[in-house]
Amino acid sequence: MEIINFQKIDKGAVVAKLDLKFDNFGMTIRDCLIMKSSKTGGMFVSMPARAYEKEGKKQYFSYILWEKERKSTLDKEVLSLCKEMIEAESPNDTLF
Repeated sequence: MEIINFQKIDKGAVVAKLDLKFDNFGMTIRDCLIMKSSKTGGMFVSMPARAYEKEGKKQYFSYILWEKERKSTLDKEVLSLCKEMIEAESPNDTLF
């Protein structure tokens, strides 16, 4: 897996935006977000999603679903690869 098109955002819960390239599958997942949880303070990778409203509340429909254990592994690997870029001071710099 390779991180491409990384952009630090630091706006609200959004920490960064990036694309994930999986050479072994010949696939790139665009517009992934690194989010900071308001409940735990931890970070996770959010897959591309469509926003919609249900009963007056904003909801998100994810286009890509992962098995829970694999998603946890993916989050850890992506956060490890992006750690230095996330900790960089200036937001909105394209680093790749």
